[in-house]
Amino acid sequence: MFGADFFRFLPAVHSFTATVQHAHHIAELIDGAVVVSADTPDRAEIIERFTKREIPCLVNCMIFTEGTDMPLIETVIIARPTRNASLYTQMVGRGLRLHPDKTDLQLIDCVGITGKLNICTAPDLFGIGKLPKGMTQADIQGKRITEIEDMIEEVANRQPDWKINVQLVELFEQNGKYDTHNVNYIIMPDGSMLCSIGDKRVIKVRAEDITGNSYAYMVHDNTIVWTIQPAPMQEVLDGVYNRLVCDYQRAKNLWDLELVKRWGSLPATLSQLSYLKKLIRRSHRNDIRVDDNISKYEASVLIGQLA
Repeated sequence: MFGADFFRFLPAVHSFTATVQHAHHIAELIDGAVVVSADTPDRAEIIERFTKREIPCLVNCMIFTEGTDMPLIETVIIARPTRNASLYTQMVGRGLRLHPDKTDLQLIDCVGITGKLNICTAPDLFGIGKLPKGMTQADIQGKRITEIEDMIEEVANRQPDWKINVQLVELFEQNGKYDTHNVNYIIMPDGSMLCSIGDKRVIKVRAEDITGNSYAYMVHDNTIVWTIQPAPMQEVLDGVYNRLVCDYQRAKNLWDLELVKRWGSLPATLSQLSYLKKLIRRSHRNDIRVDDNISKYEASVLIGQLA
């Protein structure tokens, strides 16, 4: 860790830490630093004093990562690890706001995540790596976040080339260093993952939140029958796999990706097509067109999305 003399010359510092105790430890190294945590009162006053340069450094734990406007920040210190690209973007983004008294941003990475994670673009924040086919940057220029979200959802939910879904899961594993245990997940536009195991049973793994946690649950006939409580993403993936192995061996041909690949290229069954068309009518998804030549895998992915 850097010595106290190092911090003395850094302007308008904002540091992100892993725990409250960690925040206090860092604050001890910086003259005049103020710790901000969930228990800190008068946060608005602290922000005002920081903006007036009365406070040289804010050291916080799980506060001010998003939705806080402090454009004066000239130095960002990342002292908490994360594998969440959205959280990394939010932390760096605290120092990317424009202010007449600053010309650049100093980024100090104490945990070595810079270079391993990329700054998110607008599509990344909605759980996709790039804009859906048919959309360009010009389409979202000047739009509100909520408008962009609606536009991306509308385009991304149109019937895509489902053959790339396996590649998307592989990218998810590589980027986050996760092990999905070869479960046949479908990645949704919002970053969540679904696994359909028949009989109107669908497992949903939610996208990571800003703390790097996720959670999962199974829906059976529109009713949640079990949940996996919020935990780091890998623990949630492990929990889902354990559930599948212990309780759903009879549906293994639906959730085990290697087995799915063996039958997935065959034509969809009449029962699949019938159920799929019923789901399309019920969801009023007129943008989805299904012909009798789609494969079992393509039909299963669509059923998983619509069920």
